Amino acid sequence: MKIAYAPAAYYRPWKASYANAPADRQRWLNTLLLRQRRLPLPTSLEPPSDPVARRLVALWPRLPELASLLGAGRLHEWLPAQRAFPGLPVAVHAFVRAGHGSHRPSALPSGPPAPLRDTLLLWGGAELQPLGVLLPAWLSSRLCLPFAPMTTDGMRPPPCERADMDLFWSAVTYVEKLS
Repeated sequence: MKIAYAPAAYYRPWKASYANAPADRQRWLNTLLLRQRRLPLPTSLEPPSDPVARRLVALWPRLPELASLLGAGRLHEWLPAQRAFPGLPVAVHAFVRAGHGSHRPSALPSGPPAPLRDTLLLWGGAELQPLGVLLPAWLSSRLCLPFAPMTTDGMRPPPCERADMDLFWSAVTYVEKLS
């Protein structure tokens, strides 16, 4: 199970260097990250039985797409007014037009302008974090790794206190249909 034993492959700061590294360097990066972050390992290599965990594991390579849709849902009223909105993928436009994400955020992105795609990833990653209580410990501890370095003070979204499961399942369905 690559998600559990190769976290450096999707840890955002190391992802590019990991892909081009020789096998021994990849092993070293994975070991270092597992120790540094104290990431627990799964007790079994069997796929998780919980539907949320099972779907997240299946969609892990497409987690950035899922997060972008979650971010678009969370910022669905703010997003169309942004200058870079027309350049976003068609799936994001369709997701926003469909009206997913009924909860209005308590704050909107501010500070120095960041690329809109990064803003969606950051806000979508924040939307994923409350799912950690529904996941096995080994998966929950890895949920922040694809979004790790994406926190600048002006862009930091307010923490989500509970998961918007309607938004999550809608985004999962969109990503699966795009496969």
